[in-house]
Amino acid sequence: MKKFRWEQDQISNMKEYIARFGHGSAKLARQAQSKEKTLDKMVRGGLTEKVQGDHVVRLRFTDVGKLPPPVLQFADVTFGYSPERVLYRNVSSSCLHACLLWVPVLQMLSDKS
Repeated sequence: MKKFRWEQDQISNMKEYIARFGHGSAKLARQAQSKEKTLDKMVRGGLTEKVQGDHVVRLRFTDVGKLPPPVLQFADVTFGYSPERVLYRNVSSSCLHACLLWVPVLQMLSDKS
Protein backbone atom coordinates (compact mmCIF):
# COMPACT_ATOMS: atom_id res chain seq x y z
CA MET A 1 0.00 0.00 0.00
CA LYS A 2 2.90 2.36 0.75
CA LYS A 3 4.40 1.81 -2.68
CA PHE A 4 1.04 2.46 -4.35
CA ARG A 5 0.58 5.73 -2.43
CA TRP A 6 4.16 6.79 -3.17
CA GLU A 7 3.69 6.13 -6.90
CA GLN A 8 0.40 8.02 -6.95
CA ASP A 9 2.02 10.98 -5.15
CA GLN A 10 4.91 10.96 -7.62
CA ILE A 11 2.57 10.85 -10.61
CA SER A 12 0.46 13.66 -9.19
CA ASN A 13 3.51 15.83 -8.49
CA MET A 14 5.00 15.20 -11.94
CA LYS A 15 1.74 15.99 -13.73
CA GLU A 16 1.34 19.17 -11.72
CA TYR A 17 4.94 20.21 -12.52
CA ILE A 18 4.47 19.45 -16.22
CA ALA A 19 1.22 21.44 -16.32
CA ARG A 20 2.78 24.44 -14.53
CA PHE A 21 6.18 24.63 -16.21
CA GLY A 22 5.83 22.73 -19.50
CA HIS A 23 5.55 25.92 -21.52
CA GLY A 24 7.68 28.26 -19.42
CA SER A 25 11.32 29.19 -19.79
CA ALA A 26 13.65 26.83 -21.65
CA LYS A 27 15.21 25.45 -18.46
CA LEU A 28 11.86 24.72 -16.79
CA ALA A 29 10.44 23.30 -20.03
CA ARG A 30 13.40 20.87 -20.26
CA GLN A 31 12.83 19.80 -16.65
CA ALA A 32 9.13 19.30 -17.39
CA GLN A 33 10.02 17.18 -20.44
CA SER A 34 12.38 15.14 -18.28
CA LYS A 35 9.63 14.56 -15.74
CA GLU A 36 7.24 13.60 -18.54
CA LYS A 37 9.73 10.99 -19.79
CA THR A 38 10.17 9.66 -16.26
CA LEU A 39 6.39 9.45 -15.89
CA ASP A 40 6.10 7.56 -19.19
CA LYS A 41 8.79 5.09 -18.04
CA MET A 42 6.94 4.52 -14.77
CA VAL A 43 3.70 3.79 -16.62
CA ARG A 44 5.42 1.53 -19.19
CA GLY A 45 7.23 -0.34 -16.43
CA GLY A 46 3.95 -1.08 -14.72
CA LEU A 47 2.45 0.58 -11.73
CA THR A 48 1.60 -1.03 -8.43
CA GLU A 49 -2.03 -2.07 -8.22
CA LYS A 50 -4.16 -0.65 -5.46
CA VAL A 51 -4.38 -3.05 -2.54
CA GLN A 52 -7.90 -4.12 -1.68
CA GLY A 53 -8.83 -4.18 1.97
CA ASP A 54 -9.37 -7.46 3.76
CA HIS A 55 -12.85 -8.89 3.68
CA VAL A 56 -14.20 -8.87 7.20
CA VAL A 57 -16.51 -11.67 8.29
CA ARG A 58 -18.42 -11.29 11.50
CA LEU A 59 -19.83 -14.32 13.24
CA ARG A 60 -22.52 -13.90 15.82
CA PHE A 61 -23.61 -16.70 18.08
CA THR A 62 -26.83 -16.41 19.95
CA ASP A 63 -26.66 -16.84 23.69
CA VAL A 64 -28.07 -20.25 24.53
CA GLY A 65 -28.10 -19.59 28.22
CA LYS A 66 -26.40 -21.74 30.79
CA LEU A 67 -25.61 -25.27 29.64
CA PRO A 68 -25.29 -27.98 32.24
CA PRO A 69 -21.83 -29.59 32.18
CA PRO A 70 -20.88 -31.80 30.49
CA VAL A 71 -22.62 -31.14 27.22
CA LEU A 72 -20.78 -33.97 25.55
CA GLN A 73 -19.10 -36.95 27.11
CA PHE A 74 -16.81 -39.47 25.42
CA ALA A 75 -15.88 -42.80 26.93
CA ASP A 76 -13.23 -45.11 25.41
CA VAL A 77 -13.32 -43.46 21.97
CA THR A 78 -10.76 -44.46 19.34
CA PHE A 79 -10.41 -42.56 16.08
CA GLY A 80 -8.00 -42.07 13.22
CA TYR A 81 -7.71 -42.20 9.43
CA SER A 82 -8.19 -45.95 9.19
CA PRO A 83 -7.98 -48.96 11.51
CA GLU A 84 -4.28 -49.15 10.68
CA ARG A 85 -3.64 -45.42 11.26
CA VAL A 86 -5.26 -44.72 14.60
CA LEU A 87 -4.59 -41.24 15.98
CA TYR A 88 -6.13 -41.62 19.45
CA ARG A 89 -7.10 -44.75 21.34
CA ASN A 90 -9.45 -45.12 24.32
CA VAL A 91 -10.05 -41.40 24.83
CA SER A 92 -12.39 -40.48 27.66
CA SER A 93 -13.37 -36.88 28.03
CA SER A 94 -16.20 -34.52 28.71
CA CYS A 95 -16.44 -31.05 27.28
CA LEU A 96 -18.42 -27.89 27.48
CA HIS A 97 -20.13 -26.04 24.62
CA ALA A 98 -16.84 -25.14 22.87
CA CYS A 99 -16.39 -28.83 22.05
CA LEU A 100 -19.63 -28.85 20.08
CA LEU A 101 -17.58 -27.71 17.11
CA TRP A 102 -16.27 -31.30 16.96
CA VAL A 103 -19.76 -32.82 16.64
CA PRO A 104 -19.90 -32.58 12.80
CA VAL A 105 -16.42 -34.13 12.57
CA LEU A 106 -17.39 -36.99 14.84
CA GLN A 107 -20.60 -37.52 12.89
CA MET A 108 -18.61 -37.66 9.66
CA LEU A 109 -16.23 -40.20 11.17
CA SER A 110 -19.07 -42.35 12.48
CA ASP A 111 -20.84 -42.24 9.07
CA LYS A 112 -17.73 -43.65 7.40
CA SER A 113 -17.50 -46.67 9.69
